[in-house]
Amino acid sequence: MFVVIYLWSVVLYVCSYAFMERSESIQTQLKNLRADMDSLKVEEKQTHLDKLHDEGIQRGDTKYQTLQKVCSITTQISKCEHIVIHSGIFE
Repeated sequence: MFVVIYLWSVVLYVCSYAFMERSESIQTQLKNLRADMDSLKVEEKQTHLDKLHDEGIQRGDTKYQTLQKVCSITTQISKCEHIVIHSGIFE
């Protein structure tokens, strides 16, 4: 029984090592592709949104962080609306 468990642990280790190598390879390919795409950009053809996206990437913003900010602002607006509606100011 111990031998079987040991063999499975070796198999899992080998598989995880292979996965990590493949993952690193894919990450390297992705970085190279991004660099190639950046070199092909024509500054005059970039839209305002393209420039904003590039600025966000340089700051390190991600889609997840942007969504968190939007949700936070939306929640704050809802709270303010609730306070105004129930404060009796407009009665």
